[in-house]
Amino acid sequence: MVEIQNRKKLESWLEGREQADAVAIASRAALRVLPLVSNIFFSSMKEPRADFVLPVLRATISARRCQRAAHLL
Repeated sequence: MVEIQNRKKLESWLEGREQADAVAIASRAALRVLPLVSNIFFSSMKEPRADFVLPVLRATISARRCQRAAHLL
């Protein structure tokens, strides 16, 4: 297993790899930070709304599906 400790090491590891690897890492990063960002966003609102969370989830899922579909071609 590769241990990536900073951005520079991640960039060098991704060089020469398939784009699917970068999309997978970006998707996981977005999903991991989503609860933190949504807590900050919703704490400033009187009523929590799905306007923020659902588009982020849709974008993340769409990116992964498009990448997988392109990989099958």
